[in-house]
Amino acid sequence: MPCSQTTRPATPLVSVVIPTWNRAVYLPDAVASVCRQTFADWELIVVDDGSSDGTPAYLAGLDDPRLRVLREPHRGNPNAVRNVALGAARGRYVAFLDSDDWWEPEKLARQLAALTAHPDCGWSYTGLRCVDTGGREVPLPEPRAFEPRGGWVLERLVSGDARLQTSTVMADRALVERVGGFDERFIIAGDFDLWLRLAAESPVAPVRGALTTLRKHQGRYGARFTGSREVLDQAFTRLGARMTTPRLRFLFARLRARGLANVADLERHDRRYARAFSFLTAGLPHGLGIRRWWVVLLKTLVFPLAFWRHGRRDGIAA
Repeated sequence: MPCSQTTRPATPLVSVVIPTWNRAVYLPDAVASVCRQTFADWELIVVDDGSSDGTPAYLAGLDDPRLRVLREPHRGNPNAVRNVALGAARGRYVAFLDSDDWWEPEKLARQLAALTAHPDCGWSYTGLRCVDTGGREVPLPEPRAFEPRGGWVLERLVSGDARLQTSTVMADRALVERVGGFDERFIIAGDFDLWLRLAAESPVAPVRGALTTLRKHQGRYGARFTGSREVLDQAFTRLGARMTTPRLRFLFARLRARGLANVADLERHDRRYARAFSFLTAGLPHGLGIRRWWVVLLKTLVFPLAFWRHGRRDGIAA
């Protein structure tokens, strides 16, 4: 068993939230990383969103009083699943961990220390690294070096200067409840929406160091929606409604253009050049002022031409 605690704390300081669905391959690593924490005053709430693989059997075999398993009918909405866990949480703080990611042993301890040192801050996040399914380190979703951005970071979040992932975040549960938890209307980007609302209410205390590992694989929840214009437009529309000042609206328009350029680059990589170009044009006019947008545009225009010319030389094209 990954855990060996024999008693359940009456009022744990931290409630760890893991939503899961058909993650029997990855979930044990996530659970084990919680059990290895140097800080031990936690409860772990795993909400199983109607798994049909070996997940229920694995969870049934765990024997630790700090673990609570909530089994729900499958809804396919991580925001709703996380809200179920929030409703059951008893800790002063809540820490989010996706079931395909894991933590370093000192993650909770260092975040609690940061929040204790900065009592005005109601939440915290850590640095992270990214690995593939074989455990090999791969570039982060945003390849720039991690820089911890603390204090009031709303504008930094909207500009993309402050970057965080769900599994890096710990927050005062009362703060999360005060801003309304996760908005279940979001199909994707519901986590980012919550960070915006937290950032508008409280400064943040970041922790330097890759204390969280993000596992990159094709089965990640958001990956199935990345190329959907309808889903992306819905998310951007809802997020845009959160922008209450001209400055935030300007920064968000640039963030949207950069996000669409990233999606376009994925489409270009799969040689869907027309779709890549449509995502790029959707980011106009703000994309014109973003280097990333121009880089993806040039790749989208040049690579098909190079492939066509190479094919002509080899007698492939008519």
